[in-house]
Amino acid sequence: MSRDNGSNIVKACRDWGIQHFGCIGHCLHLIVGPLFIGRDSNNNDEAESLIDSNVVEDGIVDYDMEEIIEISQSRVQSESLIATKIVFVVTKLRKITKYIRSSVVAKEKLAHYQNLTGTKNLHVELDVRTRWNSTYKMLVNLIRLKTPLKSFLDYLTSPEGKREFSRKTLPRIDEKEWALVNGVCMLLQPFHKVTSILSGEKYPTFIYALPYLHSIHSFLSNDNLLNVNANNVHDATVGVKTMFETYGHDPNFQEVMGDLKILQKLLFREFRTRFSSLSNDIMWTTTLDPRCRQLMIFTSKMFKQADANR
Repeated sequence: MSRDNGSNIVKACRDWGIQHFGCIGHCLHLIVGPLFIGRDSNNNDEAESLIDSNVVEDGIVDYDMEEIIEISQSRVQSESLIATKIVFVVTKLRKITKYIRSSVVAKEKLAHYQNLTGTKNLHVELDVRTRWNSTYKMLVNLIRLKTPLKSFLDYLTSPEGKREFSRKTLPRIDEKEWALVNGVCMLLQPFHKVTSILSGEKYPTFIYALPYLHSIHSFLSNDNLLNVNANNVHDATVGVKTMFETYGHDPNFQEVMGDLKILQKLLFREFRTRFSSLSNDIMWTTTLDPRCRQLMIFTSKMFKQADANR
């Protein structure tokens, strides 16, 4: 039975001996959400204070913020450090986004630099703090706008820019931080894809749950995912290869990759914890559905296990 994550529902299922698992979308949110919206060790408060930013407070609260905070506070020192770095750079990008969206002149200036650099004409998107997917989309959009955005921020500090924008100051994003944002988005892309697929309303989503969760498991369990250098870059995934080609020359690249490896381990551990009760015993519901035959992610062992339990 699919259920929500309320403790009373969990207890009832256990007491009655019902095979059960939590809302998959909610579980995915609880894995990723603390990276962007958790307040472990007051990370967000500190980041907002350091860059004089006001984080978005409006918007619909999809999930219980106290639950996110509790999860964040349980993480260990090294993982807390990478979370702090992510919160800090995301908060800086959020402040930049908020200003551009609120200023017609800033929008026009950014569009001007997009035309100069031949960048696709995109608008900055502001996230809703309680929806990690919206933060992910904001970051992906800003990565695409990186070149014109850097030109706009450079102009802002020039004498002409100071006059035009009344000496407005915005935080700067260095190459190390851009590399971190790129890496975070690369690691979270499978989560975003699966969340979008399982949020569909015009098709049954349950049959896709296990195969797509298996794809996330395979992705995060790859110990060599982020082991990249000039000798093996051709064997890397597209995302890692792009990161290496873009930021591999930066002296801080290996430090960023080290942070991303910690993040990968954190996500994998949280993923296994959240979905430990989702048994392959119900795999037969997927393997027998003709719509899933072309997914090509099942092993012969999975098929045998599914056949034995149907």
